[in-house]
Amino acid sequence: LGDVGGEWTIEAKALNEARRSFGLAVFGSKLFAVGGTDGRILASVETLSDVGGAWSLEANYVRATKARYGIGLAVSTGLPPRPPPSPPPSPPPPTSPLPSPPPPLPPPPSPP
Repeated sequence: LGDVGGEWTIEAKALNEARRSFGLAVFGSKLFAVGGTDGRILASVETLSDVGGAWSLEANYVRATKARYGIGLAVSTGLPPRPPPSPPPSPPPPTSPLPSPPPPLPPPPSPP
């Protein structure tokens, strides 16, 4: 594709199999086109290694396990390492002792 803001130009040759509604992702230095439909649902995978180069049909190398179309692709290189666990929280500071309970009430007066 051309410069941002300029005209769009095609820099790569056409895919080997015409396809629409396919998944597209970048992995390493390759662009992967997976599945899609050309009237039939495709399981093939094509890769493009460089701008201006040709697409390679990867049927013998990589193949989707099931024909699919209308899919999205994502690439993950793994999750970043987990940070070490936080130390347990410090105990709360000591509090002042509770006040002493009030003295007991005197007994009721005796009947006369």
